[in-house]
Amino acid sequence: MRKNSDIASERDAVSVLFWLTTLDEATYGLVLRTRRVESRRQLVEKEELSKKKLNRDDRFMFECLKLAEKGKGRVSPNPLVGAVLVVNNNIVARGWHKRFGGPHAEVECLRHYKGSLRNATLYVNLEPCSHFGKTPPCVDVILERGIKRVVVAMNDPNPLVAGKGIAKLRKAGVDVQVGVLQKEAEMLNRFFVKHIVEKIPYVHVKIAQTQDGFIAKEKGRMKYITSLGSRKLVHKWRTEYDAVLVGAGTVKADNPLLDARLVKGRDPDVVILDGNLSVSGNERVFSSKTKRRVFVCTTSRGMKDQKSKTATLKKKNVQIISCRSRSGNINLRSTLRELYRRNIG
Repeated sequence: MRKNSDIASERDAVSVLFWLTTLDEATYGLVLRTRRVESRRQLVEKEELSKKKLNRDDRFMFECLKLAEKGKGRVSPNPLVGAVLVVNNNIVARGWHKRFGGPHAEVECLRHYKGSLRNATLYVNLEPCSHFGKTPPCVDVILERGIKRVVVAMNDPNPLVAGKGIAKLRKAGVDVQVGVLQKEAEMLNRFFVKHIVEKIPYVHVKIAQTQDGFIAKEKGRMKYITSLGSRKLVHKWRTEYDAVLVGAGTVKADNPLLDARLVKGRDPDVVILDGNLSVSGNERVFSSKTKRRVFVCTTSRGMKDQKSKTATLKKKNVQIISCRSRSGNINLRSTLRELYRRNIG
């Protein structure tokens, strides 16, 4: 990636999404071959879906997906789930999973309707759970209310469910249809699916660059190359992810807060890749007053060479993770698995 003081100064950057993982090049010696991809792809697909001529089940499932989105940034590591109850082709109740540990979407939906459910259909974008977790099984609530038809967008990949919820409903005589807007449902819950199936966090790489390919001013002088609108979009993304990951070089050069101050929502946890434990501990990210976790991922050699700094960081409630490495370079995949074990998805 190139740097230039003149060309990069005032041009608005293009936010580029890559479905891969990156490291701080200066620290970890990785060279990325990048190409521009279509920005905001999911928003375009959602807009196209809203313009389609949907049948009845599609239309009600689309409402579930819109409700489920309201849980972004609040329910992780749980999935995003919305539910609507339909009687005589009219939506009579809605619900969504609002916070981790709180009632599931089906329960939230059904508690708002006390009328007859003889001709009711329940729509939900993810298979109802059939196990006891932080809340009782949703399948049992559905059966208790006597609902005879349930429409589901996708199976739950969680091994604790994985078809068991649908099987239990069908065994009880409930008409269950699966696969309505399945592609859209899987896209919505791609974080959850990645977390459950591969046991690593879903990684979204954001790169800001000018239209002619520059990322910063000359000699590392800090200056925004993005507009306020672009920065607000990035802060919105931060509220929807469990953590933001940067290299130690970024922390030392830019001294960023890495919060979501430009929008309403939670601040993400922070993960800093620092093989040599080179941060000072006085950077702003270590002094944040928000309730979030800060992780410094380093190597056993880094901890050994910087014992005093390790102790200082721990006193600031920074969690130090000793990561696998090779030739001083942190093994990113094993680091992601370690973050997964710490409920970062």
